[in-house]
Amino acid sequence: MALFFDRLRAPLQGLKRHGAGVTVTSAVVLLGLGTLLVLNRLALITTLAQHLARAVAPDRGRGNDLAVSRVASARSTRPRTRKRTNQMTTATTYRTAALAAPPTTRLVPRALGAGLAGGVVLAMIMMVVMAVAGQGFWSPVNLGIPAFVFTITPPLTMLPSLLGAMGISLPASAMGQMSAAIASGHISSAMVQRLGSLLMGMHVPAAKVQLMGQLMTGHATNSTVSQLLAGMPASARDAVMAAMPVSPGRVVVGLILHMMMSLVFGVAFAAVIVGARRAGLTALRTRAGVIGTSMIGGAVVYVLMRWVLLPPTNSMMAFVPQWWFFIAHLMFGLVVGAILASALAPRSARAGA
Repeated sequence: MALFFDRLRAPLQGLKRHGAGVTVTSAVVLLGLGTLLVLNRLALITTLAQHLARAVAPDRGRGNDLAVSRVASARSTRPRTRKRTNQMTTATTYRTAALAAPPTTRLVPRALGAGLAGGVVLAMIMMVVMAVAGQGFWSPVNLGIPAFVFTITPPLTMLPSLLGAMGISLPASAMGQMSAAIASGHISSAMVQRLGSLLMGMHVPAAKVQLMGQLMTGHATNSTVSQLLAGMPASARDAVMAAMPVSPGRVVVGLILHMMMSLVFGVAFAAVIVGARRAGLTALRTRAGVIGTSMIGGAVVYVLMRWVLLPPTNSMMAFVPQWWFFIAHLMFGLVVGAILASALAPRSARAGA
């Protein structure tokens, strides 16, 4: 698993190099989804998913239809004797249970819908939580998720507030020179050296001075910013995150990436549950079993994100409130599980509901 996530580094670096194209493409996709929503034509996505599922596995639907016809034929030719009737009823019951899961062409769209709904719930929980914590409502999709693609650094205009958040107070003369340089939109190398010498004289750690130099010269990375944020008190760090400018491009890309991952996990959860049911795990033939399994899956996704995927690829996500991040993943599993449980219920149960 670690090797798999390590191989993701190259594709993510490629996305960073083509950030402008990713932004434009994401904006077009989001605009298309918004148009379908306004026109009440989201069902077109389900239709397209069904056609794709038939193209990938054309024999699945026909196989299920043939099995259903065989069950019907067995019922119509059933002998009238009680013993023979009981035998055929038992056989039919087992065969009907095997067909309890809907065909792939119907389940895939519902799994996609489950992932989408769960992703919306997860995103809203984290956005509200981070807004209440003073980190900014848009921070999850403005600073966190987009860091997979973009290098997110504070603008030069935030430099004085960054110094204040780190507990650094420059002399008035140095502050005036830095303010003039910021107003011009460029800090020269000579100015960076003078500020570096001044900070060293104020006993600021050399590592922090180096990070500030990278930020002022435009060579900062997401790791640079995360290290600077990590060195601040929690309240000051939250204030800096909330003050970061909201970029529509980053927000669009963040939403697209989050929803894409949610769709993938929705389908993955459905595949695992259906596979386990066919393997004979009777606990997953109940609504509680499906929902419980999905919530466990949400916890597993959190563990993989927290300790496998995010540390080497997205250091900005380290500042997400972790307990709430875990709870949000449990809620993702709850929503996905509830939708899948309804989709996987036998037709008679759905009709009765």
